Amino acid sequence: MNQSPPKRKNHLIWIGALISVVGLVSYFTFFAQFQVTRDIPWVNLPLVFAGLVISILAVRHRLSFFSVTGALLSAACAGLLTSYVFVLSNQLPDIDGVVAVGVEAPAFTLTDDTGSAVSLTEFRGAPLVLVFYRGFW
Repeated sequence: MNQSPPKRKNHLIWIGALISVVGLVSYFTFFAQFQVTRDIPWVNLPLVFAGLVISILAVRHRLSFFSVTGALLSAACAGLLTSYVFVLSNQLPDIDGVVAVGVEAPAFTLTDDTGSAVSLTEFRGAPLVLVFYRGFW
């Protein structure tokens, strides 16, 4: 009997996908804390795209469901990181006029849930926590 040689596993498939996932996750969990790597992710973009290239090479080496899945995972990571950094984060409002931590807040008046006007000056000298929610509902 003529036996065919056992199929070699193509580990590049999952190595590329893993590199892309690590590049994406590490941006949000670690590198976004520092301005030098938050504004231009010079560490994470190369990681994510290197994973994508490795995954594409794996697909070219052997086309299978798993290799395509790994390449799609890498492409999704690259797309998510790129769109967040260069599209979504640029749509955030500027920080002009933001009150710094420890600086006294300017006086303002807002309405509470019953429609009554409440002024910040009413709470002067008392401990107060202000919570603002961005968005609409």
